[in-house]
Amino acid sequence: MSPLRRLLLCGFAACVLATPAKSRPLEDILASGTFDICVQEDSAPFSDQASGTGIFIDLGRLIAQHLGVQLTETWIFSAEYARKTSCDALPAVAAIPGDDPLRLTIPYLKVRTALVTRASAAPVNTFADIANSRVAVLANSYARHDLNKRGINLSVAFLENKDILSAVDRGDDSAGVVTLFSLEWYVHQNDALLRANFQPLGAVYDYDAAIGLRHADPPLLKKINIILQTAMGDGALADIFEKYGLQYESPK
Repeated sequence: MSPLRRLLLCGFAACVLATPAKSRPLEDILASGTFDICVQEDSAPFSDQASGTGIFIDLGRLIAQHLGVQLTETWIFSAEYARKTSCDALPAVAAIPGDDPLRLTIPYLKVRTALVTRASAAPVNTFADIANSRVAVLANSYARHDLNKRGINLSVAFLENKDILSAVDRGDDSAGVVTLFSLEWYVHQNDALLRANFQPLGAVYDYDAAIGLRHADPPLLKKINIILQTAMGDGALADIFEKYGLQYESPK
């Protein structure tokens, strides 16, 4: 796996990275009557073990329904634990060319990244605007890699986007790099006054997400690709995101 891809994966809380264990082809999944996904325990709105809900749970259920099987979940604390499981799929993996051992579906989701500040702060248009600021980033992220090279003062003691947003909201840090989904959810839950600045990060921080299938055979990959293509076309994916107050964007 390329370093860039690894860093991007860590930048999206819902994306998980794992060395795949032996998984099952379509025939075995149909015979067992179950389709199992790896999801993080505390990663709302994408997955939340306490309530058993989340965008990825609904997506997994949609796929399982079309396969004619039941959805089961393998709950993991963080991405690193996925390698110790035998789940069939990882719901969101950055679809960037590399030597990842996962078999990727077609991209089904555009993931955008923003530099978030308090609404009362001046808009950020260039890196010079944050030259004297402290910017919160995930400990293992592309943002840390890129902004460190640019000489930006960083705060790196963060494992989740929601903690970055809390730090910016409290005024502990001047700005933070998070996914737009995380920002939308945080504002929805906390009625926070935060601003998304899309400059100067640019499109290099954005990426498409796909489902990572672990040692899947071609028939399973083809089947799930058809399910995803249909869900993008008929609005089913948009409906899932809207249910949680988020705006869905398909890959261009």
